[in-house]
Amino acid sequence: MSQAVLGIPGLTFGGAGIWTLVALAVVWLIRIQPKMRELANNADGSLRKDLMDRIDKLEKQLLDERRECDRELEKMRVEMRGMQQTMDGLHRQLITQSSALALRLPPGTAASAAADRLVERFTQENEEGQA
Repeated sequence: MSQAVLGIPGLTFGGAGIWTLVALAVVWLIRIQPKMRELANNADGSLRKDLMDRIDKLEKQLLDERRECDRELEKMRVEMRGMQQTMDGLHRQLITQSSALALRLPPGTAASAAADRLVERFTQENEEGQA
């Protein structure tokens, strides 16, 4: 028969070793668990901080790009207004020249009628453009 270890009948040295290992593993898990949780939290906190720093940096870049786009858009608007004013001036000049041409043509001729139609068309376009 087997000898009793530590006065426990049926417990052998091999069984005692296994139970000792199981007890040590349980103690080790109980002691290591808080430290593992702390390490995981620290890693999560570090990752969160890195992500927040990156988000802040990207938001700043986006804001800078948005400001640059707004400046460029304003420049384009100013250029567009200048071009529109130039086009309006040219249009008025064309109407004036067409009117002067129409006044020089003898009334009742085909050229006079064509000039009148041109003046009328340019005048309507100018009014529609300003509306």
